[in-house]
Amino acid sequence: MKRLGILVIFMLVAASSMAFVSASEEVSIGGMDFNIPDGFDENTIYRLIDDMDENGVINNIKAFEKGDDVIYICVADFGDKEMDTDSVSELGNEFKTINGVDGYTYDDGWVEGYEDVPLYGFIYAKNGDIAMIITTDESLFEEVIVK
Repeated sequence: MKRLGILVIFMLVAASSMAFVSASEEVSIGGMDFNIPDGFDENTIYRLIDDMDENGVINNIKAFEKGDDVIYICVADFGDKEMDTDSVSELGNEFKTINGVDGYTYDDGWVEGYEDVPLYGFIYAKNGDIAMIITTDESLFEEVIVK
């Protein structure tokens, strides 16, 4: 009986300490993996899955919100055209490496409903496709980008 009481106390302490750990959810968008920080929920209004534009580019888009913060992710598949870091250099401003991923920051990002707040963008190529992340908080890039 004493062991059971100690086990129950141990489990309660472990469970209460886990409540303070920030968790993230891994999601796949257009075949690329991203971490979505705890507390962000998908806003399905922005969702596009395998949507081909007039240039034959297949776009996959998801957006996640938490209060006034947004994480907007677009993965573009250019079909037979393999995209690389040089391909995205003309789209970005400053070369940067985040979590071991080379890409470019940019400030031309726009997300409907967030026109009046500063937005930060990071664009990079991976596996021949391009990923574009736009957020209201520049520090979220390190949480979202998976090597």
